[in-house]
Amino acid sequence: MTDVRMTWGKLFAKVSGHFLIQELPDSWEEFDSGELEEWFVECAWEPFEHYDWEEVYFMVRNLTDEIWKIYGDDK
Repeated sequence: MTDVRMTWGKLFAKVSGHFLIQELPDSWEEFDSGELEEWFVECAWEPFEHYDWEEVYFMVRNLTDEIWKIYGDDK
């Protein structure tokens, strides 16, 4: 069995799936701001589709940070 280490970026991608209809790919950190905005706008889950994409981004980021703190890892 392979031991796969969770990174903050991978966790962010997983958490995004709770706010978007399609979670971000693991390579999302390579997106420029335009690509990131397009992903969040196009994939917004219905309750968030009228939010500014950056608001949803910060919701994902804040939840990711909280989960990351629980597990005590450094970014």
